Amino acid sequence: MEENTVPDLNKKRSKSQKLGPPAKKNKLEQTDENSFYNYKTNKNEYSLLDFSDDVLLEILKNLNTGDLINLGQSCTRLEQLIRDRTLWGNVDLRTSDINGSSLKDYVNYLLPNTKSFAVKGCEAAIINQNVARRLYNEPEGNERVNTSGIHRPVNENVQAELLLENLNGATLQRDVVENICKIAPNIEEFIVENHFIDGLELLLEHFPSNLIHLSLKDCCVYRLPDNKSYFFGFHEKFPKIECLDLTNCLWYTCHSFFALSKSKTLKKLILYGCSQIYNCVPYISLAFRIGFNSLTKSSLEDRGY
Repeated sequence: MEENTVPDLNKKRSKSQKLGPPAKKNKLEQTDENSFYNYKTNKNEYSLLDFSDDVLLEILKNLNTGDLINLGQSCTRLEQLIRDRTLWGNVDLRTSDINGSSLKDYVNYLLPNTKSFAVKGCEAAIINQNVARRLYNEPEGNERVNTSGIHRPVNENVQAELLLENLNGATLQRDVVENICKIAPNIEEFIVENHFIDGLELLLEHFPSNLIHLSLKDCCVYRLPDNKSYFFGFHEKFPKIECLDLTNCLWYTCHSFFALSKSKTLKKLILYGCSQIYNCVPYISLAFRIGFNSLTKSSLEDRGY
């Protein structure tokens, strides 16, 4: 007698299989769930859809967000099940690179009860961070070397110019962030990694205001405002913020310490890899003396600070 078999949900996805864009409702193939049984060879074999909805929901709770979306595209019943509110409290899309317009489709899965949202952009952000690192760490008199090896004078726009040479536009747009705020107004954790951000288009005031944890790790903000810090008004915009992660944010400048120091709730500040703070000891000392009243942990570049 043949043993009963159930599809192995714990089997790892092959490297070639990536998180695909979610199918839009009007294009979702209305597959009859009976077609899901076509692989059966005898009556002793079972399909995932043989389980009740309650059991399926318990199984789905063990999947990451990317797998939920992919599974939901297999048939209409699963597409309806993955929309259950219990599955979308914490949304983590970092299993694959998601940029630009494709990110808009994923945002539609969020719900009012979503508390955490994490997304990872393209690896090119790290490449361009290395371009900026050369800008700040390889001085040659009053010049720097651009990506083409051509020397040019230093000015306030050099960083943006260098980054834009390899940039086709922002990978995290303002309308996407505003839509997140509208659909999921209760988000407390917002993690954005490896994304390009236009500093004049997407401001901190457009981010969710109830955040406790904000991470811009490995993000590249170009076209920074000339007349004020990108973090101007940080303490007013995020009255509940406790953790800010700016790892490898080479665009972070010294005078931003004063803007952040006004926060009465910030407990953890991570600035690993922020090379512009190398020569900012006076700014750091003064900012920590007059502000950062609630800060319990600060992680700066490993230069002895």
